[in-house]
Amino acid sequence: SEQILQRGDLYDLAEAGEVAYIPTEGELVWLDFVTNKYAIADYLHAHKTVKDGYVVFNIDAMGLSRAMQSDGHEYKAVCLSDETALQKLVWWLYIDALGDLENVH
Repeated sequence: SEQILQRGDLYDLAEAGEVAYIPTEGELVWLDFVTNKYAIADYLHAHKTVKDGYVVFNIDAMGLSRAMQSDGHEYKAVCLSDETALQKLVWWLYIDALGDLENVH
């Protein structure tokens, strides 16, 4: 997460469309707090694995954006500090025109 916070932008990750991210302890506490309250929590739980003893979120931009829109909190995960790497990832990966993209054939 420190590497993400130190970077000015995440264009390469946004363009890739998916990220494997190891959350901090504080971000996991946040996830517990919002579980069963927001779609973003359901999404992250559904895309959570454990690898080499670390929790890993396998985040894809489309799925994340659907969850965010469902919660009505576009660009930011509810109740998550702007100072976290996970919030920065959410902001960069969020697809604003998701409805338009899903209608493309």
